[in-house]
Amino acid sequence: MPLNLRFTQLTGESSEDGSTISLVGNPGIPNPITIQTPLYSDINPAVSTIRIDNVGTGGAISNLLNVLKPGSIIYNFYSLTNPSGNVSQNFIRDDSKLDIDVEFGLPLHGSVENFAIQDTFDFQFEDIEEVESMLIRTYIENEFPLEAKMQVIFTDGNFVRLDSLVTSTVPSEQIIIPAGEVNLTTGVLTQAKTKTSNFLYPKARITKITGAQKILVKGILNTTGASTNTNIKIYNNYKMKVKIAAQAEIKQKI
Repeated sequence: MPLNLRFTQLTGESSEDGSTISLVGNPGIPNPITIQTPLYSDINPAVSTIRIDNVGTGGAISNLLNVLKPGSIIYNFYSLTNPSGNVSQNFIRDDSKLDIDVEFGLPLHGSVENFAIQDTFDFQFEDIEEVESMLIRTYIENEFPLEAKMQVIFTDGNFVRLDSLVTSTVPSEQIIIPAGEVNLTTGVLTQAKTKTSNFLYPKARITKITGAQKILVKGILNTTGASTNTNIKIYNNYKMKVKIAAQAEIKQKI
């Protein structure tokens, strides 16, 4: 059956003095909210997604956060079935229900120093005894408006470190990716930055990573000019894309 949800209360309450700001009636917040009707033959639920942003509410959300610093958001609503009427039949099963999930996304606005991110990849060599040397290439794309210093760590199955890809302390021999370019007014990404780096592994270093089963890719991110407290915005859709490839030189008897 179709549903309408109507908010009777949507209020931010200050954690400091108990003052409140109400968002009910703001033209940027649909009220009522129409929930789609699932098909009777469809085992999947009908999903309605409603996005409310700061621009659409005329800055009311930033006012709610910046002025009140709310310790809680209080809401009340009621639902109306068959809001348009004129329905001859509805089908309701014993497991029919209405679920509501709310996510509140906030961009980070400030400066960052030594912010660490890490991901893990499976890794395995084949016929490593015959490998004489190996070229490992990394391709990294940085969407964050932060300079990133990257490290790749080879570990065994229990995440015990075997070797690190970058061993030099010389900046030109490290994986350092410039910050992504952003619109200075909105903070929105305009161009990601990329870097391709090559590392030659001789036989001695290849032996060190024999038995490696995991690769840990770790990034240390800093605001460009962090020492001057340069403020930037970070949105939850920013990503750092990492690709790792290997080219081996193999010695075999023919």
